[in-house]
Amino acid sequence: PSNIKMLLDEDATKANILGQFEEFLIKNATKDSQILFYFSGHGSRTTDDNSDESDGMDETLVTHDSRDPAGKVSDIRDDELEQLLTQLTQKSDNVTIILDCCSSGSGFRGEDATPATAVPRLAPSIGEERAVPNANANDGRTGFLPPNLNYVLVSACKDKEYAYEHNGHGAMTSAINEVIRTNPNITYRAMMYDVYTKVNAEFSTQNPQIEGSRRDAQLFGNLGKIERFVEITSDNNAEKVVLNAGQAHGVTVGSIYAVYKPGTTSTDQESNLLGKIEITALKPFQAAAKVLERSGDIPKNAAAFEIAHQYGDLRMPVLFDLAGNAAINTKVKSAVEKHSNREDLIKSVAANERYDIRVFLDGGSMVLERPDQFPLKKIDAAASDATDQLMDVLTKEARRLNVLQLENKASSLNIEFTVERWEKAEEDAFGDVEIINPLALETTEEGLMELNEGNIIQLTITNKSTQPVHVYLLDLATDGGVYLRFPAEGAQDSPMPSGENIKSYHMRITPPQGLNVLKVIATTQPTDFFSLTQSGYRSVPTAPKSPMDQLLNLAWGGSRNAEVIKPKSVGDWTSKKLSFMIR
Repeated sequence: PSNIKMLLDEDATKANILGQFEEFLIKNATKDSQILFYFSGHGSRTTDDNSDESDGMDETLVTHDSRDPAGKVSDIRDDELEQLLTQLTQKSDNVTIILDCCSSGSGFRGEDATPATAVPRLAPSIGEERAVPNANANDGRTGFLPPNLNYVLVSACKDKEYAYEHNGHGAMTSAINEVIRTNPNITYRAMMYDVYTKVNAEFSTQNPQIEGSRRDAQLFGNLGKIERFVEITSDNNAEKVVLNAGQAHGVTVGSIYAVYKPGTTSTDQESNLLGKIEITALKPFQAAAKVLERSGDIPKNAAAFEIAHQYGDLRMPVLFDLAGNAAINTKVKSAVEKHSNREDLIKSVAANERYDIRVFLDGGSMVLERPDQFPLKKIDAAASDATDQLMDVLTKEARRLNVLQLENKASSLNIEFTVERWEKAEEDAFGDVEIINPLALETTEEGLMELNEGNIIQLTITNKSTQPVHVYLLDLATDGGVYLRFPAEGAQDSPMPSGENIKSYHMRITPPQGLNVLKVIATTQPTDFFSLTQSGYRSVPTAPKSPMDQLLNLAWGGSRNAEVIKPKSVGDWTSKKLSFMIR
């Protein structure tokens, strides 16, 4: 067919693959195109040539001619593929990449059950330095996925693993064929759950991966409406089910999920509804639930969509470690009791319980410290308003943390939030600002973006939803404040049309040092987010005006028995956050 291009054996040269990617895929792509790039063969790793890899190695695809004796042709590096994918996804959001190859140092995909220590089928190119990987390595991403792009990448293994053969074909390809023959309408995520199980059962050191923002879309299907869901990992249990998500994913006890047949991508597919469940217990990456309603069996890989979120106890746990000074301890206890009667944002916990803030004495000062020992503030314990200062800081931090928790897993909205870093900005005589000298983004050991005092960050917020949205940018600052950066107070709150963006919104990084979070919230209905600010020029609303306002009021005022908030009752909304460390 004219819409398929196959390059086999001697036709699969580096120049031909890259050329056809541009000529056949990129040039012919349209917004509505469904695009598949499939590579089956050898993968390898080679010395990084532009210092963009943390381990000093590039992942590569081995072409038919990339092992010529003279070493004139090199592999296709991940950087080259990334540039092409960036161009392709600018023209179409429906892109699938399948790489059935290994990205290990030996440069081969093992044959049948050949062990990882076998002799490679192809020798390394002249002049290419290759690292010998740990065959049992269980870390690292595929290495081929650019950030912030809307497509799905399916790869045979992690970036330091081997991919094996099965019956003359790649083990992952064989598993994919088997799964989609059984269920052609499956989602990418559900497909890869079965593929991983099949491949890993036969080759324990091979771990197929899936990455990208469209993992919950139907396999090779139209874009349509896609909602985030959690997979059921148990099989046809009449009393309870187990979900493949837990505390680390924001799942909470008491939340309600609607369960649909495997392959469902939206709660609009009402004929696929199987029942409802309620979360009863949590582990870091798993959740147990009881069945509330059912219309049939709930099989493994069923899709669970959150329809009512239980926010639970929103009070911030504080450890008051003040036993060394009875007078101060008594004053603080009294202040906490008064606060609880008024706002109920914090609760005192014992030394063996989890806490967000620890308050302790250091000489003549009360010190407020996070669990990572990052100091928030020092207060003179002898000051007449010491307890007032203490409660003010704790209240601000509690509100800040509650705003961080606001999210809507059931949302069908899609916003993109990107950032660039610049050294400085200069203002001319007319007040126009020019940003100067772009800087590479740097990260800490924990993977957080690292910014220096005085840096300028340029933000771009894009509405990738199919409908207009109202956009709000909240700055959860290191001083405990919550500031609404966009829209400005008094500015018209106009919806952003689908496909448009807010560009060149600049912020200058200012002290104090610590973790700063920017949170973008997009809603289908205009909402008063000024109620969340810490500037003090607005009072707390006494009566919520809408369900969304009710949710914001919950974050502001705290609760020890927070009610279930149904995301859909507030109109559709979603959020994304960007965290960075100020040095």
